[in-house]
Amino acid sequence: MSIKEARNYNTDPETTFEKLKKLAKDAGFKVKIVDETNKRLKFSTPMTLWSGGHFIEVTVNREQDGGTQVHVKAQPKAWIKILEYINTKRTVRRIFETLEKNIK
Repeated sequence: MSIKEARNYNTDPETTFEKLKKLAKDAGFKVKIVDETNKRLKFSTPMTLWSGGHFIEVTVNREQDGGTQVHVKAQPKAWIKILEYINTKRTVRRIFETLEKNIK
């Protein structure tokens, strides 16, 4: 069970991708793939007492109007379905909230 969400921003994709790379590094996530050409990140969040951890994939695309669309797909590492669904949604929301605080 994965969660997918996309949001649009009035920024250029290059700046947005750089912010996302910094966000992942500063949060201590284990970065597995940084694809500069396609502006795609794959990383994982650690397991904690409250969460089984998540696999995250983020892609950044240029929109026709010059803005940016950010797609986040998150999948729980553990399959305790109800609990991990809630935690996965929370993780996606936090990624966007942190990006939005730092993108301006």
